[in-house]
Amino acid sequence: DDEIKIKIRDFFNSLLMDDEKIFFDDMEITTSAPELLEGKRDIDEKVDVWSVGAIAFILTNFDYPYNMAGNLSEEVTKTEVAEFIKGQNLVIENGSDEARDFIKKCLAKNAKDRPTVEQLLKHQWIEDWVKDP
Repeated sequence: DDEIKIKIRDFFNSLLMDDEKIFFDDMEITTSAPELLEGKRDIDEKVDVWSVGAIAFILTNFDYPYNMAGNLSEEVTKTEVAEFIKGQNLVIENGSDEARDFIKKCLAKNAKDRPTVEQLLKHQWIEDWVKDP
């Protein structure tokens, strides 16, 4: 069987939480897609694509996407984080060209602009790792 299945985390619980103040360093808030933070319920796999991109960003840049850590207070609401992301440009300083392209596509602010999981698996950065880990 050539199929690879990976489940990083189940983010469904973030749909059920109110927009209460939470601590910024909670991984849920730093890896959740803007539409989840806004409490939208018409979501699909693209929220997971965002999370993969956020984790890839953190691992390659040793920081949170959209410079969240440097610009948000310690306690914020999910809505505040979503609004902050909308107003920022994504700056990716580290990683190969392929890695930066992968992350940029995953962290598209509009879910419709993000690739599907199938498209991600065919991305050059992933294919390079599969060929020569």
